Parts: sequence; C-alpha cells; structure tokens
Amino acid sequence: MNILCVDFRWKDALKRLGHRVAAPELAFGICDLPELLAELRAKEGFQADLIIHQERLGKRVLLQGLEQAPCPTVFISVDTHLNLFWQKYYARLFDFVLTPHVSLFAELPPEENLGPGTKRLRHAGYSRPWRAHAGRTNALAFCGAVDQHRPLRLALLGLLGQRFPVAWPKARVPFEQMMDFFSDSRLAPNESICAEVNFRLFEASSCGCLVLGQNLGEDQNVCFEPGREMLVYNHSLELLDKTRFYLDHPAEAEKMARLAWVRVHAEHLPEHRCAELLAMVSADGPAGRRTTGLEAERYFLLSLLQLFRHGSHRFNTPGLVDQLGRLLEAEQAQAAQAEPAEQSAHVAGAQEIAAALLNLLSEAGQADSPTYRAEAAQAYATAGLDLCRQLATQPSVMVTTARVPGATDAEGIASRVTRAATAANLAACIFCLTRGEQELAARFWQKQQELLPSMPVWAKRSDGRAEADGTGLAARWAGQPPRRAYDFYIYWSEVLAAQGKLARPGYYFRPEPGFMPENASECLLLADNEIADKTSANPDYAVLPARMHAIYSCLPDYAWMDMGYLAQMSLYDPQNWLAQMRYGLAALQCLRLETGIGELGEALDKARAARAGGQQDSADREFAALLAATPASEYIQRVLDLKL
Repeated sequence: MNILCVDFRWKDALKRLGHRVAAPELAFGICDLPELLAELRAKEGFQADLIIHQERLGKRVLLQGLEQAPCPTVFISVDTHLNLFWQKYYARLFDFVLTPHVSLFAELPPEENLGPGTKRLRHAGYSRPWRAHAGRTNALAFCGAVDQHRPLRLALLGLLGQRFPVAWPKARVPFEQMMDFFSDSRLAPNESICAEVNFRLFEASSCGCLVLGQNLGEDQNVCFEPGREMLVYNHSLELLDKTRFYLDHPAEAEKMARLAWVRVHAEHLPEHRCAELLAMVSADGPAGRRTTGLEAERYFLLSLLQLFRHGSHRFNTPGLVDQLGRLLEAEQAQAAQAEPAEQSAHVAGAQEIAAALLNLLSEAGQADSPTYRAEAAQAYATAGLDLCRQLATQPSVMVTTARVPGATDAEGIASRVTRAATAANLAACIFCLTRGEQELAARFWQKQQELLPSMPVWAKRSDGRAEADGTGLAARWAGQPPRRAYDFYIYWSEVLAAQGKLARPGYYFRPEPGFMPENASECLLLADNEIADKTSANPDYAVLPARMHAIYSCLPDYAWMDMGYLAQMSLYDPQNWLAQMRYGLAALQCLRLETGIGELGEALDKARAARAGGQQDSADREFAALLAATPASEYIQRVLDLKL
C-alpha cells in the first residue's frame, strides 16, 4: 500500500510492515493537498492509497482540499486535551478520526467533541531490553517538565519529595537519556496535565519501571491493567500508601513492572499500532464521514479561525474575513433556494459562519501589532455592527423537521440548528454590548428567548435540573432584557451550560473587552470582569464560584481550577460543612494532603456540631455515606477516625 504520512511518528513501522511511505517535511501552515499529491505523482510516481495526518503540537500543518483526496484519509489527534478547541472542526474533514483519549470528553455533546465515530488508537511503547530491578539505582524516579504551569505536578513532587528520595533530572534531557534513566529506576509516579493518558506511561513501562499514575479510567485501563501491570491512585493518601508499600516490597513491584514490560512488547509497539490503524480503515471500507462542499469549507475556515484566535498568527490567512464573508453569502443564498429537505443545513451553516465572522471582526484588531489595531479596529467594528443590524432584521430561527446531514432524528436536527443560531445570537449580542449598542444587544437576547423552547438541553448538565428543552430557562429570564453587562453574561452562561458548551480545552481565553466568549465558563469570566467589589458581601460576586464549580465539575481536566472555586465556596459560607467537605476532597485529589485533611476534619466537626444533641455517631455515618461515592474513601475514613 502507498501511504502518505504527514507528521506520522510511526512511519518507519509502516515501512517495516512492507508499505511504501511518502513522508515529506511540510512547512508550518497550510498545505494544499491536491498540489502535494500531484507533486508526489510527478516526481516519485507515488499514487496514495491512504493519507494519514497526525497532529503535531510544535509545528502545526493543516491540509486544505481534503475532500478531493482520491483515497481514505485518517486524522490522529494525539493531544486532544490541548487542541480540542480547533480539532472539533478539523476532524470533520477526514474519513477516520483516531485518538488515545476517547473517554476523556465522551460525555460532552458530539458537537463539542471530535465527533461521532471517533475511535481509539492507543499510544505505543518502545522495544527495550529487560533489566532486573536489583541492579537499578533509583527506587523512585520522575522525568518530565516541572514549572508553574503544571501545579499538580509540582504538588506531586512536593508530596513525595518530603517523604521519599525522588530521583528527578531538573533539566530537560534527550529522549535516549530519559529512557536510560527509567531503565535505571524501579517505581515511576506519573501525572497528566489534563487527566489524559500521556507518553510517560508507555515510556516507563517500556523500560520495566512500575508506573504509579492517576486513575484515568477506561482510556488508561485498556492500555495496562490497574493492580496487575500498573498502579493507580485517586488522591494523596492512596498515593503515599501505595508508594510506601511497593518501595518496601520490591519483589511485588518488579513482578508488576515485568508484566507491563511484557505487554508493551506483545501489544504496544509501533508495528502493533500501525496494524490496528490499517485494520480499522479496511474494516470500515473507503466510504467515510468526510464533509464536502460548503460544509467542508466551513469546517476548514473554523479551524483556522480558532487557531488564529488562540494566537497562531500564521493561520491568519490573507483575506480570512473576506473568505468568511463570501461563505456566509453562499450559505444564505443556498438557504433561500434550497428545498425544504436541505434548508435547515444551510440555515445552520449561515448562522455558524455569522458567529465566526463576528468573533474574528472583534478579535482581529485586538490580536495583532499595535499599528494593525489602530488602522483596522474601527473598520472591523463598523463591519461587525453592520452585520449585527442585518442579523437583527432577520426572523428568529425556528427549528423545522427538515433533514440535516449527520442528523437522523428530530432531536439531532434541533440540536444542530439551535446550537448554530445560539452561537450567532451570542456573538452578535456581545459584539454590540461591548461597543455600547445595548439596545441592539437586547434584540439578540430576545431572539434567543424565542429560540429556547425548541433548544434541546444537554442530558449531562450538573445543576440538577431535568429539562428536555430550554422552556424553563426562558421562563426564568422572562420579562425585560438585562440592563447590566454582568447580567447579559450570566444569562449566556446559563444558555451555553444548558447546551453543554462548558469550556474550550487547551484554549487561553482573555476575559477583556473585545475578546469573544463561546462557552459558559468564558461568559462567567467576563461577568467577573464586570465586578469592582470582589468580596463575599457582594452577591453578584459571591455566586460566581458555585457557577464555575457546576461547570468545571463536569470536566476532569479542570480539577485544579475546580478546587480553587470550591475553596471560595467554603470561605464564603463557613458554616456549610458540605461545601467544606467537597473542598477537602478536591484538595486531596489535587495532592494537597495537609489542606485536604485539615478541611475534611473541620467539616466533620461542623457536621457533628450541627447534629441536635451532639449525636456524633449519626453525624459520622452521614459523613461516611457521602464519602462512599469517593474512590478509595477507606483511606480517608481511617485518617478521620470515623465512627462507623
């Protein structure tokens, strides 16, 4: 098979399996795929049977013209946890989408993920000779970047370093030197930036080093079996207990480490992964899920836009504003001319592009050089307000039962159309609001109110409300439109949370005027920016931590930030032992041992005091019942000496 590889790290394994591989080194930026294929045919006689594009964090390449590919296309998202904000669009241009992190964002709505049909392709290890533990120098070792941007990793090394000798190269080391370091170590504690399965798990296991890592669930469990081939911890107490036990029982540690090493060589080498990939493509056949036409153009431009907004200015392609403008006109024209069966797709497309264009017009003048801002900001503001006035005169989007590509039922149709219309209403409302056009902003609030009864509600929402659509939300905000910017942001945070648009993993959002929110947490950050009196005495400020917690508690990769909001909730309501208990549990999970035990102890004392007549046993049982939902809660119960 002739396979075109773009930044595919296992290309040599494909060659060893007997395939012909073309792996051109492409420049950072956009690559025209049809031109590349034509060049390979002309120069090398290479006719691709399969195209594999693997995301590369340091040097991003985007393929343009994927819909014209003459063969199946595969996209491999390696750092989904850092790139989902743009890959949720880019992935829809491919026939097959693979990632090691299928479970990490599985509960989010499909539109906020890599999309339906995404399959798991695990990381791979390396073939290394076995070395007995008796000859290894380091009992406990860590190798990886440690800085202020990785607070959980700092907490891990602080917690262990205070109690055990931890070997840890402070400077970055070459790959082979790192692998030799693991081959000279017996136990390797692990930590992931965003609760993802990382390379370190496979690197250390390849060297016969027993990994002690966070409990990451299915994505990790399908790689190595917890308790047999690796160790997992849920919080500080369990981490310390297992570290101490396996340091004191080196034979048991070596047995598990060897089982993991054997599994790497039997199942986790690059050749294994390439065979799995090719089997997936062969099993599903050449007909995939790639988008075409205006839809493909839309997803490609949305990918570029997200990267530009994130700071990748190389993707600010010349005329991006014009490209989005032309695409908006094309979608609107198609919506006006299409048969009813196709109309909803173009209505949704036009709304989505309108939102994207407003976001770009607002942020383009903010995100480039000072000269560029000065010359362009006013022109962009004028163009954006003109677009808002055009959208304001259009009737509110009503959901029909017309067919939408990719949606097989009425609920899917409603989700696609209402999500797109909500994005447009949000962008127009905030664009106007930040430019002093409050009356025009209120018009888009009204349009959203009219839309809410037909808006499906995300089933996994964490606020406890069981609502099928947005009727209840519309009722709670019925009446006059918000008068303050703060209230607009709170409103939109509730709308977006109901849709499951919670955050943009990997995206750095600046909560400043001119920067446009796309999800509930970003709206709350902007609401916080409107508050001058940031004390618990101000009710506007006091409610924000609970709102942020309701969002971040749904996202395992935001555990550290969630802990901060739980701390504020406990501080603002000092008699609420349940809030303090939740903060204590979060602190333990985030490896802040003393803080966690201290907060849990105080919460238990408050729970006992709240019991009429000081019924300690009854309070202990209630506290323990709540603890039961916490993984490995027996460690906590022992430390607190609960009366059960």
